[in-house]
Amino acid sequence: MRTALLILLAAGGVTAHGTAVAADKADRAPARAEVLQKLIDCRAVRVDADRLACYETQAARIDAAEAKRDIVVIDREQATKARKDGFGLPAKGLVVGGAAAPGEGVSDVTSTIRTAKLLPSNRWLFTLADGARWYQAELKTIGAPKPGEPIRIRKGALGGYLANIGKRAALRVRRIDQP
Repeated sequence: MRTALLILLAAGGVTAHGTAVAADKADRAPARAEVLQKLIDCRAVRVDADRLACYETQAARIDAAEAKRDIVVIDREQATKARKDGFGLPAKGLVVGGAAAPGEGVSDVTSTIRTAKLLPSNRWLFTLADGARWYQAELKTIGAPKPGEPIRIRKGALGGYLANIGKRAALRVRRIDQP
C-alpha cells in the first residue's frame, strides 16, 4: 500500500512551484514545492544515466531542505495526529500542501480529563489526558469535573468549541496554548 505524503512548508521557507496550476490539476491539489517538483520532473529525462544523475541531485536537495527545516515530509498518519494534537489552536505559520481527504479532517476530539481546576473567575481549566489545556469560555455553573471523566470537544458555530463532560450539557470552551 502506498502511503500518501503531505508536505508542510514552513513560513518563509520553500515557495510553492509557480502560481499557475494546470487546469486539470487545479481541482486535485495545490502546486507542489519547487524542490519536490524538480524531483518528479526527473522522470521525464530519457537517458538512463542522466535520469539517475537528476534523481541523485534532486534527492540531495530534498534531503538538504529537510535538514534545514525548509520542508517537512510527513505521512497521512502523522498529519492526522498533528491535526488532532493541534485541534482548537490557531495555525502558526504552517501551510498544509494538500487538503485533508474527505473524512480526514478533525471536527472533534474525545479524551479524558487529567486535571480540572476552578479558577478565581469561577471558570474551569481542564487538562486532558494528552496534555491539551482548555478553558471554560462562558460563565456557567457545572458540576466539578473529575479526573478520568470523559470529555468530547467539537467545533461549534463561528469558530467556537463546545465541550461535553460526561453527560453534562455542552459548555463553550477555548483551547489554551501549551506553556
